[in-house]
This record gives sequence, C-alpha cells and structure tokens, in this order.
Amino acid sequence: MEQRGKIYLLGVGPGDPGLLTVRALEVLRKCTLAVYDEQIPRPILDRLPEMTERAVVTITEQRDADDRLRVNESLAAQLKQGAKVARLYLGDPFLMGFGGEDALYFRSVGLDVEILPGVSLAMASPSLSGIPIMQRGIFKSVFFTAGPYLGNSPVTGPIGPPQPVEEEQPKSASGEESKPTRAGLQIRRRRKNPIPWGGVTTSTQTEAEKMTPGDLAWWKAIAESADTLLLAEAHAHLAVIQRGLLQGGRAASEPVALIIGASRPSHQVIISSIGEMVTDLSIPPTADPALLVVGDVVNLRSHIGFHDLEILRGYRIALLDPAGSGFDLVSPLEQSGMLVSRFQIIKRTPAQGLVDGLVEIRRDLRRLSTLVFRGPREIDGFFQALGSGGLDPHTISGNCRILMFETSSEDVLRRWGHTGSVVAEKFAAALLKRHFKEEKRTEQIVLAGEPTDFNALAKWLRPRSQSVSVFPIFEEAPSPTDLVSLKEMIQSGDLDALILTSGREVEMLEEAWGEEEFAYLMDQVTLFSACQEAAAALRMRYIDEFKEAESVRTDAVLHAISTHLTHEKGTEAK
Repeated sequence: MEQRGKIYLLGVGPGDPGLLTVRALEVLRKCTLAVYDEQIPRPILDRLPEMTERAVVTITEQRDADDRLRVNESLAAQLKQGAKVARLYLGDPFLMGFGGEDALYFRSVGLDVEILPGVSLAMASPSLSGIPIMQRGIFKSVFFTAGPYLGNSPVTGPIGPPQPVEEEQPKSASGEESKPTRAGLQIRRRRKNPIPWGGVTTSTQTEAEKMTPGDLAWWKAIAESADTLLLAEAHAHLAVIQRGLLQGGRAASEPVALIIGASRPSHQVIISSIGEMVTDLSIPPTADPALLVVGDVVNLRSHIGFHDLEILRGYRIALLDPAGSGFDLVSPLEQSGMLVSRFQIIKRTPAQGLVDGLVEIRRDLRRLSTLVFRGPREIDGFFQALGSGGLDPHTISGNCRILMFETSSEDVLRRWGHTGSVVAEKFAAALLKRHFKEEKRTEQIVLAGEPTDFNALAKWLRPRSQSVSVFPIFEEAPSPTDLVSLKEMIQSGDLDALILTSGREVEMLEEAWGEEEFAYLMDQVTLFSACQEAAAALRMRYIDEFKEAESVRTDAVLHAISTHLTHEKGTEAK
C-alpha cells in the first residue's frame, strides 16, 4: 500500500518567532522537510530541528508559473513517499501569498493538506506600531490591497495539476528532442549561510504621469471605499499612490504611516501626509516587508503612547556577550540604530577531554535515562562536542528525559532536534532532587555543566542510580584585554549603558576591578539586566539602580531600553 505524506501550508507571522502559533511550532518540530523562501527570517528557521531537511524556493520561482508548477510536482513526489512537509509563508498563507494556489494544486492531485493560519502582515504591522486600523464610532472600514498600483493587471488563476509525463522525451516538429524538465527542488540537510531578515526589493516604476484614465478611476474607487487604507508593497510606488489618492478626493493633509519590518529588530515607522509622502518616505530600498497606512487612524498613535525605536538611534551600549553564549544580540541591536560595543570578558573554550569522553561512553549515551543541562550554553557545547566526535545529535535517544534551566534553553535544544522540560528560569541544583526522589536505581544520568554546580547533586544521586556522570562543557577564564577596554570606555564617558546577560558577568567584573571600583564604575552608566540571575547578582552587591528586561530576547531588550529613554525624554521635557 502506498504511503501518503501530508503537507502543511503554514503561516509564520510577520517575522518575530514569538508570534508563531502553538500549532505552527508543533508542525515545525515534527516535519521531515521544510520549504521556504528568502523572506522567512532566520529566527523562525531556528525553530526547526537541526536534522530537518530544507529546500529554498526563491521569490522569482514562486512568481513564475512554470517554476512554481515544477516545485509543486517535486513536493508531490516527496509527499507520495510519506514525507511530512511544512511549506512556510510569511504572514498568513492565504493573504499576500501563494497559499491558495498551492492548496488547490495539492488537493487536485489527492494529497492531504492542512492549512495553518498565521498572524498576517497586514493586520500585525499597524497593531505592532500602535495604529488601530478601526476605532468604534470613528473609523469603521478598512480597505487592503497588495497592488498593483500601475496598470491594474488582472490576477492569474490557480496552477492546475501536473500532466502525465512520458518516459521518452517528446520530439518537436523538427524531430529534435525537447529539453528535459529541470528539478523542482534542491534539498539540503541544513542551510549554513545566514538567512536575511527580509525579501527582495520591489519594482522602481513610480512614474505617476504614466497613469491612464482607467488607473485614475481605479484609485478613485479605492479612495472612496474606506476610512483606512492598507497598501502593501507600496514603497516603490509612492508617486503613483499620491497622485491616485489626491485625484480620488483624499486630502493632502491626511496622515500616512510607512511601517517597515514590523515585529523585527529593524522595525520602524515613518509618519507623513499624502501631500508630503513622496519626499518624506523616499528612503533607501529595504529588504524588510513594508506597509503603507493611509487615514486619520494614524493620528491615534501618539495618543496611545507607542514609542518609536527611532529614539534608540545613536545610543551607545556595551554588551557583555561571552564566547559560546548562544545569544546573538549584537546584529539586531545594531539594526535598531544603536552603537554596540561587544566585550567578551569571559573566555569560554571547550573543556579538555570533553569530545573524547563522550566518544568513550557513546553506547551508554544511547541508553541514557536522564540528561541535565545547566543552560543554553551547555546545550550548544554538548551537541557540538558530539559532532566533533563524529556522533549524531540523535545519539541521545528520544526516550531520554532532558531537564534544563532558563527558558531560552528550550529553543536551543529544539535546534538540535530534541525537546525537554525547563525546571526553572534560574539554576538551582536543589530543584532537581524532586525529579529523582521516586526514581528506580536503573537510572543512567548525565549532568552537563560545571562540576561546582553539580558535584553535590551527583554525590546525592549515586546511591540512588545505576550511574551518574558529570561532564564539564567549558573551561572559563577572564579576558584581561576586554576588561581593561570596558573600564576605559566607562571612565571616558563614551558609553551610555551596559547590558548584563548573566550573573557570572557581574561576578567577573567585581573580581577584576575590586569591590569599591566596581561599585563606582557601575554608577557611571545605565545598567540593564537581561535575566533574573544578573539582577540577583547586582542586588547582592547593593546595586539597585538598574533596569530590567524581561529576558535576553531581542524584543525584550529593545523594549526595556526604549521605555527607559522615552521616560528620560519625558522627564527632561517637564
């Protein structure tokens, strides 16, 4: 009997992985093949298990009917062999995407299709920018279009099912064989090169004088259709849109907002009016999705109190990001306009003998009952060491119970194709005892982290378990050069803020500078704690003047900094 697979047409939202649906995360974890284009952000793809097969379909291939058919034919062949395929779409698959065409195709050839709605770019961009597209009693209607803005070309119909292909190549009228159909997909185990946050630039055709009477009539209908207009893919057509709206009867003073990269680190909002939009909104082309909002709802933004990331531009921060931390905050913080200096005050290198030790017990790893990780750094270090020893990440059985600390550990572990349970946000070895109290002596346990963290627990476990091993993942040492550079930067006044991502960073600074000088230097900059551990370490040293970010996630850090700066700006104004 032929094994049938299933395809999931999955909307991933506007870009922030925090806006993925719970169902979408479930599918990403279990799919055997993920198919996506260059618009899908890297943080979304990081939710895929490390061993998931991947295939990239370019924007050009998506828009070309022949290329799209070849891709779908290749996917259909994979599905008929039992593959579980996740086809990823930015936003929602049925809005501004090709999900409808794909759904019709796969249904027409008798394949199992599941539609997973996503947070649409059209709805999310205004909301994330503080613009309510409807307001009861004032603004009651919305019109949305993805173009076109010049020529008003008709939309083509769905692509039909593939035709049967003869084994022999058909011959043309001249008797020559026709060119063979090229492959639809190139599948790879993983994508090594970084994947950009955005997509491709749109056409530069913005010559408003080429608009026909039919174009102007189309714009008049749009201008009169609703209180609020949402225009996607509008960045390259500002002159056409301006002329069309003014000819259609909209006032030149009516506000507009260009929203770029909503939910992403580069998220920005530029406010203008219909009369001034061509001048104000003509910024360099961006790879991030852009949406133009037209209407008086834009004025509500300032009353709601939404803060622009523009306030971050030029803000000078230092990030203590140790090697191997697993947190890549530098790039998104720089995209927001801040000036970021990175100091690796703690140098971490793989522990001596780690790779050889794991290879030596490789058979025991396959029968492992419980694996405990100190945090996300240890997870990455452990599985990288497995790879260095020629072992697959799935050397660790799926039946193994994995326990870990810190919420961010869950995402890091998922990238290696495993799932586990977060014991607590802050590490405490004592909390692990309750997980082992009722266990039988057949337990085989590995504790991955510093011996100082796990030695006492290991001693308690050994009489209760068959075997217990403690694997130090890193060797840690201070970096004198970075510590001196950071100190000089604070003393010179060239730094506005310092972001702390772990309690160990606080300890290292105090050890290097001494108690009194540490307290003095910490008073010279604004401190941001990006985890509970760092906040606790500061309070233990009687430092209470610091700002707390909810977590080390980029959006949490950006929100904490922008809120602080907005509050400072408001205080100065008073």
